[in-house]
Amino acid sequence: MTPLRRPLPAAAGFGRLCSAAVLLAVAFASASAPGCGVKSAPIPPVWALPERITSLRAESRANGIRLSWSRPRRTTGNHRLTDLSRFVIFRSEQGQGPLEPYEVLSVTDQARFRQARAFTYLDRHTVYGRRYRYAVAAETADGYRGVLSNEAAVRRAKPPRPETFVLPTPRPLP
Repeated sequence: MTPLRRPLPAAAGFGRLCSAAVLLAVAFASASAPGCGVKSAPIPPVWALPERITSLRAESRANGIRLSWSRPRRTTGNHRLTDLSRFVIFRSEQGQGPLEPYEVLSVTDQARFRQARAFTYLDRHTVYGRRYRYAVAAETADGYRGVLSNEAAVRRAKPPRPETFVLPTPRPLP
């Protein structure tokens, strides 16, 4: 015995057709709609690293050791660096051993029209006669740290003694 099939009303077939058409229209509209506003391919993280700083200099001053370097302008992928956030200063005392993170310097001029071209840092926690090695790495706001800069080594020198001048005693006027 074969089961009896009830014929569907004509309206039921039309409803299925309409819901399929609506579903197809929604799928087409979402696939062809513009995205979130990003119009270029994503940049892999290795390209987002700040370029290596090559201009680090260190010099002994009366009040400490002064470091200076120029601002990195590009990423390793040769894109413009727009989100520079901080510099990590590395130091090794007595010129031996590995460089260790020593200080973090925040960059606060990202929104300014004219940004600083060079940065300086004065290390006041040094001892006369000791040798120090330094390196600097730039970091983006996302935490991507660039490669360590060139190393700069310096010995903390004692400031020169002030010279003593003996002024001649003026003669009385005739």
